[in-house]
Amino acid sequence: MDSPHHEFTYFKPTAASDIVAAWERTAHLIRERKAPKNITLYVHWPYCVSQCTFCFCDMQVPRSAGAFSQYAAMLKREMDLFRAPLRGIQFSRVWFGGGTPTFMPDGELNDLLNHLRSCFSIAPKAEIYFEAAPSTLTTSKLAILIKHGLNHITMGVQTLDKELLTQLDRRGQTSVGVGRIYRMLQDHPRVITDFDLMVGLEGQTEDSFLKDFVRLLALRPGMVHIYPFDPRPGTLSFQSGTVAQDRLYDKLRILSRTVSAVARRFGYQTALMYQDIGDDLNRDVEPVVLELQNRSLQGFGESVLGLGYSAISHAFGSCQYQHQRVGQDPLNTDGVPPFLSMPMDRLDEMHGYIVRNLTRYGAFYPAAFHEFFGEDVLNIPSIRTQLLNLRASGQLEISDKRIWLPTRDLMERLVLVKHFYSSSLKRTLIRANRENYQRFLYNCAKAGDQISEEVADRILSRSLLMLCTRNDLVGGRSAWDDTATNGTVSSETINGGPVISLRDDIRNSP
Repeated sequence: MDSPHHEFTYFKPTAASDIVAAWERTAHLIRERKAPKNITLYVHWPYCVSQCTFCFCDMQVPRSAGAFSQYAAMLKREMDLFRAPLRGIQFSRVWFGGGTPTFMPDGELNDLLNHLRSCFSIAPKAEIYFEAAPSTLTTSKLAILIKHGLNHITMGVQTLDKELLTQLDRRGQTSVGVGRIYRMLQDHPRVITDFDLMVGLEGQTEDSFLKDFVRLLALRPGMVHIYPFDPRPGTLSFQSGTVAQDRLYDKLRILSRTVSAVARRFGYQTALMYQDIGDDLNRDVEPVVLELQNRSLQGFGESVLGLGYSAISHAFGSCQYQHQRVGQDPLNTDGVPPFLSMPMDRLDEMHGYIVRNLTRYGAFYPAAFHEFFGEDVLNIPSIRTQLLNLRASGQLEISDKRIWLPTRDLMERLVLVKHFYSSSLKRTLIRANRENYQRFLYNCAKAGDQISEEVADRILSRSLLMLCTRNDLVGGRSAWDDTATNGTVSSETINGGPVISLRDDIRNSP
C-alpha cells in the first residue's frame, strides 16, 4: 500500500514472447466465450508540467524536447507487439492515464491515436476515456480527441483554492481556466466530463473544500471523484515531512455525510468506492451506481492490455503482469519496457473475483459469479471450504442471493479476504516476501502499536474515496436544486440550510 505506485515485487521477469503467447491464450478464451468479452486498452503517458506535491503516480517532468517523440515511438512498438495475437478482439474501453495524457503535442497525440486504431479493433460503442489537466487541454487538442471518438474525460482539478494551487505546485491552473474548459466541453454534449477533487490537504479547511465541491457540482459534471490526501512515501509531501492530519479517517467519515447531503441537493448520488457494510452512506444506493462508478476506475476482473511504463495488465486465465516505473529499466530487445509477470489460471481468476468483491463491497452474489464463470461457487472445492469454515466461525453469512462479511471493521475485512487467496498466490507471496515480513515483524516489535495505528488510519482514510454520480446517468432525475440560495458553504448550512450556488459565477467568468 505504501509503494509510490503498484509494485508487484513477487512478479518474475518474463520474455516478451511469453507475454504474447499469454494473450494468444486469452484471445482464444474470449472467442470460445470462456473469458469475459469486455477488454480494456490502457495507455500510460507519464509526463506532467510539474510534479504535484501530493502525487504518488508514476510520472516525470520531461527532461528534453525529444522525450515526447521517443516515448510515443516506444508505445507504438508495444502496440505492434500485440497486434497479431489480439486481431479480431474488440476493445470495449480505451483509457489514457498518467501522468497527464493531454500534456502531449498535438501531432504526437493524433499520430499515436491513428496508430492505435490501425493495430486494434475498437468496438463501435466503446468508452474512449482520457485523463486531463485544465492547464493542458486546448481547443485543438480537444478537436483531435473528439475526432478519435472521445466520450469520457476526467479533469484533475484537485482544488480551486488559489493558495492551495500554489502550495501544490499546480502550474498553470486557475479557477478561470476550469471555467474555460467547461465552456469548451459544453459544445460536445456526448462527452461525459468528470472532476477529481482532493480533501484533507494541508492548509485546506472544511469550508474551503465544500466551496470547491459546490462550484464543481454547479457545472453539472457526470461524476466528481473525491480523493483523501495521502502523503505516501515517494511523494514530495512525504519528503518535506508533511503528514496526514491526525485522526483523518474519523474526520473524513463525518465530512462524508455533509458531502452526501450537498450532492443530493444538486441531483447526485454518492457512494464510497470501498463500501463499508456498517456505513449508512452506501445503503439503498442503486447497484447500477456502484457498477457505473466502479467501471469509471477499472474493469473488475476483465482483461486489460496495459501499454507503457508502470502499466498493469491482466490477460484473463493466463497471467497478470506489469512494466517497471518510467526510466527504471532499459528497454528490452523488442524496444519496449521489460515485463514482470505472474501466471494465473481459471481457478486463480475465481479466487481473485471473490477477493476483489469482498474487499470492495464486503459481499458478492453467487448468481453473478455463475454468470461470470458458468459455475456454482459452492461447487469449487477450494472456495467452498473457506466459505463454510468462515460461516462456522461466525465471520461470514451465506444466503441464496448473497454471500457477505458482516463485520463493520474494514481492517478486519482486509484480513478475512486473505482466506480466499489461491494456493498458488499464497506460495508466491510467502516465497517473495519472507524478507519483508521479517522486517515488518521487527519494526512492529520496536515501535509497539504506534506503527499499526498509523498505518491503519492511513489505509482506512484511503478507503474513503467517494464518487458522486449525476442522477440522469443512473436513471434518476437530473434537475439540480434551483431553490438553492446564496449563503456561506459549511457543514452547518448544508443540513436544512441554504447551499450557495456559484454556477453563474463560473459560467460567466472571463
